[in-house]
This record gives sequence, C-alpha cells and structure tokens, in this order.
Amino acid sequence: MKDRVLIGFISGILAAMGADIINWVLYCLNYTDMRFLDWAAVVFLGHLATNLMEVIVMQITQMIWDGVMGIVFIMIIPAIKSYGLVMKGVIFAFVLLFIFKGATVLFDLPDLKIISLETFLSNVFCTIIWGILVALIIKRFKAL
Repeated sequence: MKDRVLIGFISGILAAMGADIINWVLYCLNYTDMRFLDWAAVVFLGHLATNLMEVIVMQITQMIWDGVMGIVFIMIIPAIKSYGLVMKGVIFAFVLLFIFKGATVLFDLPDLKIISLETFLSNVFCTIIWGILVALIIKRFKAL
C-alpha cells in the first residue's frame, strides 16, 4: 500500500486500539478515573459518557481522532526523516498530549481541566504506547 494518508489513518487507529486497551485496564483497576473516550465525550457531548451508547460512540470517535493524528504523523515523516521513528513517535504523541491538555485548561473544559496525578500518569503512559505503536505500524507498512 502506498497511500500515506490511508496508512497513517489505519496506523493511528490500530495504535489507538493498543493504547485504549491499556487505558481501559487502568480504568477498570481504578488506577485512573478517566478513559481516553471521556476526552471525546467532553469535547463533543459537553459531559462524560453516561450510558453504553455514549461510551461506544465516543470510543469510536476517539479512535477516529487518533487515526487523524496518525495521518499528521505520517505526513511529517519526510520532514523529520524516518530513522529513529519510534522515538519520534513517542515525542510526537507527548507533544499532542501537552497540546490537548493545555487546550482543556485554556478552554475551561469541565471534567478535563482538573485531573488526578494517577490519571495524568495513565494518560502519559498510554500516550507513549500510542506513539510507539503508530511508529511501529507505519514501519510495518513500509510506507517511508
């Protein structure tokens, strides 16, 4: 496959699946009180997901958003070069986390503005997992 946009989108979604599984495990173990889908819920619904249908729709929405972030990452690869791609994936993911968390404070989004240290650490860990996975999946597609 040579379509970089499609490869980036698929890679972002597959990476989201891996990161979201870990995020759900941490949530079910009560380590974190927020799932990645809750970010999408607050942005799109104005509140945390409160029922099964909202959880499903917001999980899909969050994964599509991660697919779009995969497109952004694959499109910047020519500018940043493809060697050390996994480390660059982690850095890219961390920058996204910083930007998105900053936006929650800047726009005073309820339920996202103030989070616990455990939730922050969970977000960092799962974000790093996403960055690693998106880079590895893109490399697997040999789209560089």
